[in-house]
This record gives sequence, C-alpha cells and structure tokens, in this order.
Amino acid sequence: MKKFQTNVECKYVLDALKVLENEVITLGYTGSSKLLTLQSDESSFYIVLPYRWLVR
Repeated sequence: MKKFQTNVECKYVLDALKVLENEVITLGYTGSSKLLTLQSDESSFYIVLPYRWLVR
C-alpha cells in the first residue's frame, strides 16, 4: 500500500458515506488524476474530485 495525499472537500466525502449502505466501504485512489473513489458494493460508486489551493 502506498501513501498518498490529496485535497478534497470533506462535505462530499461525508455525503457519500451517509448514503452508502454496507458496513464495509472501499476507498480508492486513481493516482495521477488524484480522484478519490468510494464503493460499498457493485451498485454504489462515488467519485470525489480533488481541488487545488490557489496561492497568490
């Protein structure tokens, strides 16, 4: 297992967790695109997009 870091809006992750019905939820990370995926079974799949901090 590799360590990773990404920035996501936690509200979107919590919204997905609220509607997933299984006790076991799989978190996935797509690598270069840094998408975070949440899946509880084959019928429920959520994608949370990352965001970047703009420093000026």
